[in-house]
Order: sequence, then C-alpha cells, then structure tokens
Amino acid sequence: MDLEKESTINAIQISYAENNATLKGRVPNVYYQYLLEYSSDNKTWKTLADKTQSKTDVPHDYLELKTPIKARYIKLTNYKVPSGTFAIAGLRVFGNGGGKAPVEAKDLKLARQENDRCIVNLNWTKVPGAVGYNIRYGTQKDKLYHNYQVLCSESLTIRSLNSSQKYYFTIDAFNENGITKGKSIIELK
Repeated sequence: MDLEKESTINAIQISYAENNATLKGRVPNVYYQYLLEYSSDNKTWKTLADKTQSKTDVPHDYLELKTPIKARYIKLTNYKVPSGTFAIAGLRVFGNGGGKAPVEAKDLKLARQENDRCIVNLNWTKVPGAVGYNIRYGTQKDKLYHNYQVLCSESLTIRSLNSSQKYYFTIDAFNENGITKGKSIIELK
C-alpha cells in the first residue's frame, strides 16, 4: 500500500475476506499467519509485526503501535489462512498525514419528504481536500449520537427517522490529517 507520502502511523487493522473458504462451524486450529512491514522508500523494509508463527484466530486483527512510526509504504505478506485462498477485505492504516485538516463543511441542506417523513435528503457543498464527511444527528442539539460516514459524495438519503420526531443535524469534514467538526447545528422539524 502506498500512502502517497510519509505519514505517522499509530495502528493498522487487517480484515480478511473468506475467498473459497470451506470451513463451517467451530473447528480447531483456525488461525492467520502473516508478516507486516513498512518502508519510506519502497526498497528498505522494516518489520512492523511478525505473526508468521501465530496460532490466534484474528480475522480482523487490530495492531495498536506502542510507538508511532513514520512510513509511506505498508506491505502485508501472507503465510497462512485457515481455509480458501488469501484475500483481504480491508487494510486500514490509522494515523496522520502531517498536513492540514479540511476546512469546515458548509451549506448543509435538509429536505424531509412530505409523503414519507421517515426520509430526509441531505446535500452540501464539496470541501476541497476532504476525503469524506460525517453526518451526525440526534433528537437533541447536544445529543447527536447517530452517524453516517459519506465518501465520494456530497449527498445522503436517510430513511430511518421517526416521522413525528424533530431532529438536529451537523456535518464534519475529514481527511488523512484530521477532522473539522461542524459548528452549525440545523433543526429538522
């Protein structure tokens, strides 16, 4: 994986996919073995995690680093999967790109459908440099406990509201450098 620039890495999560897997139910000796390495130049590699002898069932292994590292490249080498062929559903890198977080997202517009008040359409203006947006909402201004993460879009339709309930919404913009929380909270009657 190329992070496109040297970044600070605090944690990595590997989520395996079950490609051509034939195991069913609880069976013994289910484990994953791999070598995880990092590099700044794609030539000199250092070990981040050596799990080549692991006997642990970790289909979604999360590795929080005791000390953050700086790297641009991440390499995962498979040694063993319990069944089927090696496949990953996700390789997530948690850290910071070392740049600036995006500016605040603005112009959030809400439109509750008249014929079905359980549905609300949201749209907003694209924020330069944002990778995605978090739509936070709830039934009280200070309790925005529900969340949708939106990538590659400036709109969202939510179809799970209570038709007689009033809601409050805000939008956060994020990228590899951080999250910029929305300051404006909009009431939806």
